[in-house]
Amino acid sequence: MKLVKLFFLLFIINYGSQKTKDYDIVNAAVKNIETTSSSYILYLQNDNSKFIVPVSKYCEKKGKKRIEVGGKYSFHLKKDISIGNIEEEIFSQKVDDKVVWTADMKNTIYYDQCENACGLYIQ
Repeated sequence: MKLVKLFFLLFIINYGSQKTKDYDIVNAAVKNIETTSSSYILYLQNDNSKFIVPVSKYCEKKGKKRIEVGGKYSFHLKKDISIGNIEEEIFSQKVDDKVVWTADMKNTIYYDQCENACGLYIQ
C-alpha cells in the first residue's frame, strides 16, 4: 500500500511540474520598431496592453512573414528569469545599453524575447 501511495505522490508531483508551453501567445499590432546595434525593439499593442520585446538582428533561419509597423501578428513572448541586481531589473530594462522600459511605463509589459521571430521576420 505504501508503494502505491509513493507512486501516486510521484505521479502528482511530476504531472504538476510539466509545462505545456514556456511562452505567452500575444496577438498584437506593431506600433513602432527601433533599432540598436544587435536588436530590433518591437513596440506592440492589443486591446488590453502594450508590450516591448527585443528581437535579435542575427538569424540562422528567418521566418516567412516580414514584420511591419501597423501589421498584426501572433507573438510567442517569453520572460527569462534572471539573477542579478533585482532593484535595477524591476525599475528598468536595457537592450544594448539603451533603456527600453521603465517602471514608469504603466500598462506596458517587457518581455525578454520572442520565440517565433528573428530579425524583422516572424514564423
